[in-house]
Amino acid sequence: MSEIKLVDVTTPGDVVDSLGAVRAEIKHLQDQARFLEDILKNSGESVVDGQRYHAAISHTLRSIVDWKGIAARLNPSRQLVTAHTKQSESVAVRVTAHKKEA
Repeated sequence: MSEIKLVDVTTPGDVVDSLGAVRAEIKHLQDQARFLEDILKNSGESVVDGQRYHAAISHTLRSIVDWKGIAARLNPSRQLVTAHTKQSESVAVRVTAHKKEA
């Protein structure tokens, strides 16, 4: 496992830049992981051993109930929907790269 590197984050702008860089690296690593997982999923193998890691590939069939579709079809009253609706506060941070000037 790699160690966490502390960076100079003295201003909010530094924090944004550091967070953006970390998220970009995570995205790149997730893309690599998905690519490698796809290779294993399509390999036809159920167990694969490497030098340092072991992988078990399982294929399952699952059923998913579309509860939103069922509810829409039943046309519930606004009062029923309100009675079964919960509210909670959410805080999110979205970081996007600046567009490069041409």
